[in-house]
Amino acid sequence: MAQQGKNKDRGLSAEEMAAIADLAADRPHAHRNQFQIYQSLPPSEKRDYFIHHFLIWIIAAVVVLIMAISVIHAFVSKPPQPDIQVQAVNLPGKTSDVQSAMDHLGTVYRKATKKDAQHALFRSNMYFPTAAQQKIQKPTDSDAMKVFTMVSAGDINAVIAPAQTVQALANAGMITPADHVLTSTQQSRLSRYFVTGTIPDQNHPRKAIKSSIGISLQHSDVWQKAAPPQSKTAVVAFANVSQTRIAARQLADVLFR
Repeated sequence: MAQQGKNKDRGLSAEEMAAIADLAADRPHAHRNQFQIYQSLPPSEKRDYFIHHFLIWIIAAVVVLIMAISVIHAFVSKPPQPDIQVQAVNLPGKTSDVQSAMDHLGTVYRKATKKDAQHALFRSNMYFPTAAQQKIQKPTDSDAMKVFTMVSAGDINAVIAPAQTVQALANAGMITPADHVLTSTQQSRLSRYFVTGTIPDQNHPRKAIKSSIGISLQHSDVWQKAAPPQSKTAVVAFANVSQTRIAARQLADVLFR
């Protein structure tokens, strides 16, 4: 008990007093922001203070600014999404003749719909392998995969191709039936030109059902005027028209006006 009383009566040590005095002392940088502190530092201390307190925020701000500029530039410079993209596939004839026919069709379409070349693309031949037997299959080689990828991405909305090629595309699930795209009025007018084929049954993928896989261009004056002799029996078929259905209907009107 006597020892406890002595400890209780003992005053603070010199070290403790010094610590309390240090805590109570006025801070030279109190109530000052970091920039004011930086300005008041001697030159020898400014570099380290700048690195520890400002550099990381400046770098972060520059990175954010660069990202914002990149996003704005990508948005502003992004080319307009075409209203329709028509692709020639496996059309027989000279390359220059097929290109000329597609250019002619594109010119007629753009004039009729008042669209420019950026909004209505008509491209020359791509190659797509056709199977000897009509059976449901997915493309496996690079050429077939390129067509499949473009259709899936919406970069091919319609194809002009021989009937056998259209059927091969239909087997791979890349063709939208004409009667699923055209209006009832268009169907009444053009149904006699429909090309009947088979498409995969969505409920039973291993089975196929009959459908209108395209429209014969033998009855299109616009196509017959420009097509190479070997391609006059081609078929126009609709592919991915989820975002371009109106433009696809306009294509039918232009081809069979």
